[in-house]
Amino acid sequence: MPAKGMRKRVSNLKAVSDGDGPRDLVLKPAKGAGRVVKWNASQMVPKGRAAKVGGVPVVRKEIENGPGDDPYLPEPPTSAIQVIAWAPKDYRLAAGCWDGSITIWEVKVEKGDRLIHRSPDQPGPMFTSDNFQCPGAVLDLAWHPDGMSLYAACTDGTVYGIFFDVGDVHPIGKHTASVKTVTWCSLANCLMSGSWDRTLHFWRRTDAMVGGHRGMAHTLIHKIKTPERVYGADVCGDMAVVIVAGNGSNVLLYRVTAAEVTLIRAQPQPLLFQARCVAAFGPSPNGGKRSEQSAGYVVGGIEGRCAVGYFDPALSAGENFAFKCHRDSEHAFAVNSISFHPQHNTFATSGSDGTFVFWDKDTKSRVKAFSRIPARSSITCGRFSADGAMFAYAQSYDWAKGSNPELEESASDCVRIHWTFLGDAGSDECLKKR
Repeated sequence: MPAKGMRKRVSNLKAVSDGDGPRDLVLKPAKGAGRVVKWNASQMVPKGRAAKVGGVPVVRKEIENGPGDDPYLPEPPTSAIQVIAWAPKDYRLAAGCWDGSITIWEVKVEKGDRLIHRSPDQPGPMFTSDNFQCPGAVLDLAWHPDGMSLYAACTDGTVYGIFFDVGDVHPIGKHTASVKTVTWCSLANCLMSGSWDRTLHFWRRTDAMVGGHRGMAHTLIHKIKTPERVYGADVCGDMAVVIVAGNGSNVLLYRVTAAEVTLIRAQPQPLLFQARCVAAFGPSPNGGKRSEQSAGYVVGGIEGRCAVGYFDPALSAGENFAFKCHRDSEHAFAVNSISFHPQHNTFATSGSDGTFVFWDKDTKSRVKAFSRIPARSSITCGRFSADGAMFAYAQSYDWAKGSNPELEESASDCVRIHWTFLGDAGSDECLKKR
């Protein structure tokens, strides 16, 4: 029997079965820790929309797994979560924290079950917070396109590499100040790291003998000076967008190739206050009035505002725009992260107000807004999976009010999964307007 207030949805119930009975959602913690929590799909009240996760049809459900209906990942980190990152080829999710720990979970779809668990009980080498600890806080994470390497930017000024195929972990390079960003440049086949020492470093990876055994060596191939500290960076194709501190020309656009890194232009940021995050996007999947050159970027700031810009100067003149978000009647909250859906090219913003919102830049509209998380927390980072089937978000204290023991204690650090659907990340109405 559904809970009171949910009975009107019973008529929309669509049981999904593989012939052997209804599918179950299983949250399985690491081996020997905790219990296995299991829900049966026939006992849930779906919201009436079906989707596929890993090729398996599932129905969105109302799940009472703590506050709200988005399930938690088991055994969360014990420190504030700064960044999360999905692997490019599967459902592994990494989280980096302020205590220097890196935790990795794996979502598996097997025989109709959706399994969410930490990875130590799976075959093959995998690293978690129990066996990998950075000397400083982890500010950013980036996966290699092959999914077998993970890079971490740390406040001790070091970029660390975790190489699952060879079971190797070692520092790959140094900055003279905290490293704020790491991003893999696929076309140039190199890693870009940005630091508060006002530099961008580009690292070329090769197989080599490292520490007496075979591993991955990294060579510094380019070093670029920036006018101020690097606060955020992202890459789309051969274009990189970098945001730096200050009030001058603090949006830097680079063309990155294997041979060289060229500054295309530096321009003032379109926001009134400090920029906090940036994400790059490719051309609109539906074409229309936006040509193949319609790739660009979205910048989020501390004043609860985002701005959309384009790499092509011709589009930049008339298509750039800004909009307000993550605000209430009295306060404006910081935009902590921006993530683009890989299919619809819509994007999600996550904020200090404890909400995440899906937007469509082409129709200049809000696709869907979600309710605030119940705990006194911010959403420090949100990311779509590689196929767009899931949106993971980290619930934590984002240090917006400095060191505050009361807020830190009540933040309830955790990572949660929202199963995305067409109506969530790219509604039919919005797609038709393009």
